[in-house]
Amino acid sequence: MSIKYTLGRSEFRTFEEGLEKEWLLTNGIGGFASQSIIGANNRIFSGYLIASLHPPVDRMLVLAKTQEAVCIGDKEYDLTAQSYIGGNREGQKYLNRFELDVVPTYTYEVQGIQIKKSIAMEYGKNKVVICYEIRGGRKEASVNITPCFNYRPFGEVTEKSQLKFKKKLFKDIQGGSLILTPENHPDVQIEFSSSEGNYYDRSLKPVSMATPNYLIEENELYPMDVRTGFMGVDQHYFGKTSCLGSRCIYSKKRVHRLKNHYGWISMVYRLGQRYYDRITGTYFVHRKTRRCQRHFRIVLQIYKRWHDS
Repeated sequence: MSIKYTLGRSEFRTFEEGLEKEWLLTNGIGGFASQSIIGANNRIFSGYLIASLHPPVDRMLVLAKTQEAVCIGDKEYDLTAQSYIGGNREGQKYLNRFELDVVPTYTYEVQGIQIKKSIAMEYGKNKVVICYEIRGGRKEASVNITPCFNYRPFGEVTEKSQLKFKKKLFKDIQGGSLILTPENHPDVQIEFSSSEGNYYDRSLKPVSMATPNYLIEENELYPMDVRTGFMGVDQHYFGKTSCLGSRCIYSKKRVHRLKNHYGWISMVYRLGQRYYDRITGTYFVHRKTRRCQRHFRIVLQIYKRWHDS
């Protein structure tokens, strides 16, 4: 019998207090996912997919996290919480509660828009599923999701010069798939898929000396490791094409288009309907969508191009 934990804002009144509690998921073959209850990576071992390439050893960090931002009009609300050399991003101020009931769920609220984010792993595979449930809001808005990729041993940090990937993008009507191949490991493929939304190219953003690097997450610190004397900083790769599952529009003119939208959308490449039925049946509720409510998911998996003997 599983125990359900529900933690409200009294458990993370400050950024530092929110780092003191963390969750852990495992996939049964040596891989795992782990993060703090405010969505910040607290340790060098934190991430959404630490894959075991030769179970149960040879663990590699593949997906560090996803960063979300809600855009309403010309204003952007950053939901990311993380520590950096120059300070903290404190997106936890929009976090209403954290729940752990088999899988971890973050519930955010911005200007009447509620966003639920759940993370799950498929048993026996190096695969993570991140599901979003979005509802409410009276103004047009979009939710932008940026994945932070990597490919490094889970106990080390990465230099910017090491973040080199070959990219392939496959678009669909409602979603798409991004294939990354580390240049130093051509036998490995990382597939990132979205059931809904549009990709956009981060390299097309206007840049100047005052703007950040839109392709690399720079100078990330892990507070727990800093406490124990490790002063290394980490970098992650956004990729030339990122931001999936975006454009979830909330508009009175489009409500009629949402009324007949049912549950989760199974549009992810290489993953069959049976897998999704099992995930939704086990972990999530599959029900008819109410007004101004959207569901979508993104999936990350890693595999080699040949089967190990």
